[in-house]
Amino acid sequence: MNVDEAVMVAGLARALTRRCYEQAMRDEPASAIRPELLRAAKWRAARYGLDATLVDVHGQRSQPAHEVIGDWLDFLRPSLEDNGDWTEVAGLVHQTTQRGTGAARQRDAFRRGRRLGDVVDLIVAETGAT
Repeated sequence: MNVDEAVMVAGLARALTRRCYEQAMRDEPASAIRPELLRAAKWRAARYGLDATLVDVHGQRSQPAHEVIGDWLDFLRPSLEDNGDWTEVAGLVHQTTQRGTGAARQRDAFRRGRRLGDVVDLIVAETGAT
């Protein structure tokens, strides 16, 4: 994980924690989502990342990854704005959805040359760029 990805993950985690805390303090009921739907969503995201559809657990359907991520950012936006993180984190999320995750970029580097050295070169280049 490079520095930008770490900043993005930290900002999202902070915003999610704050948003859920605020909902709990207002006694808003948590969404009742079936455990098997959560497991399916987790598996699909881990297996396909941003390259396929993801499970929208609230709508109980598959949607393109960018739509699920957009909905999640909309949910987190108030907390991100309150923390002064909206511009940076939303920009990093957009950048990640455009470029792909680090894992996807590493798989692409390997597919192009079929050499692990190409993957290492990519990691070194991306790490040195931050």
